[in-house]
Amino acid sequence: MQSVVEEYETALEELKSTNEELLSINEELQSTNEELETSREEAQSVNEELNTVNSELQRKVEQLDSANDNLRNLFEGTEIGLVFLDKELVIRSFTPAIKAIFNLIDLDRGRPLTDIVSELADLNLRDEIEPVLANGQSRERRVVRHDGKAHYLMRVLPYRTADRALDGVLVTFTDITRITEFEEYQRELGHRIDAMLRVVLGMAQRSLAAEGAPRELIERLEALVKSYDLVSRANWGDVLLGDLAARELGDYGIGRDGRVVVEGPPVLVKAMAAVGLGMVLHELSANAARQGALSVPPGRVRLTWSIEEPDTPQARLVIRWREAGGPAGTPPEAMSHGRELIEIGLREQIGATASIDFADDGLAASLELPLSTGLVRSPASGSKDHGL
Repeated sequence: MQSVVEEYETALEELKSTNEELLSINEELQSTNEELETSREEAQSVNEELNTVNSELQRKVEQLDSANDNLRNLFEGTEIGLVFLDKELVIRSFTPAIKAIFNLIDLDRGRPLTDIVSELADLNLRDEIEPVLANGQSRERRVVRHDGKAHYLMRVLPYRTADRALDGVLVTFTDITRITEFEEYQRELGHRIDAMLRVVLGMAQRSLAAEGAPRELIERLEALVKSYDLVSRANWGDVLLGDLAARELGDYGIGRDGRVVVEGPPVLVKAMAAVGLGMVLHELSANAARQGALSVPPGRVRLTWSIEEPDTPQARLVIRWREAGGPAGTPPEAMSHGRELIEIGLREQIGATASIDFADDGLAASLELPLSTGLVRSPASGSKDHGL
């Protein structure tokens, strides 16, 4: 009986131990189940994020396809010849329009462009491209076909990667044949107008001289021819105000050591404004030579201009004429032709306002032309002020 009791107690302890182990295993299973549930939730969350990323990726792919379609249509439809080259001048891609200039086929991708025959005269591609690869600065020049029937503006631009590293060049050819023909027409028209003006001036000089006309009238005609000659040389485009001043005042000695000082920043004026301003400068200089500062040895003239209140609606070109060392300015009893041209004519012609002051120490005049008229502009940034 005692032995059975001991066996029973031993069995009971083993059952207790087994029960404790089962409880521990149950707790572990419960913990594992909770971890599995957490993992399932995390997997579900990751799956949702993957679905979001996949949707975003699909949207990006659609945008990329659209961009590729746009780029392909641009390449196939543009009339500008484009060719992409690497640093070794090997062709990466090109537009169909370039085939009118270089004998290219689709299989030429991967070949150096310098190996391809060109229809252009006097063009050394390597000499044009290597400076761009060396300094990263774009350059351009005009080129023409061998037969002279087509003109192009060639631009060589640096090709940069997303991190701005120089990785080749982009060469473009824009057909400017019609522009060139129009420029030739303008030059021819300018020559004809110049010749006509000189014929008219010659006839006027002979006729007026025979009739005893005042010399001032002939000088005005000569000044008009000078102004038209200057704008004609510029193909009736913009003219530098400094060149206009040099043309009208050069006979009096321009420079700090001369009798006339001309100072001002680079300013371009349209042909219509150039003719009017040229006549004004002629009237001022002629008056100074007859009875002003340039009529006596110690007399001096200072001509300056500047752009005042730039980058505002009130921006304007201000030109100042100042005489010194000559006779005192005396206003005429009646308005002279020159004064009428300066104070009234310019306002009617180009919208400029002017004033003349007959001071004791010499004549002073000022002229203002608003930039809003579109007749005046500054050249590209980076130009420096200059004096003549």
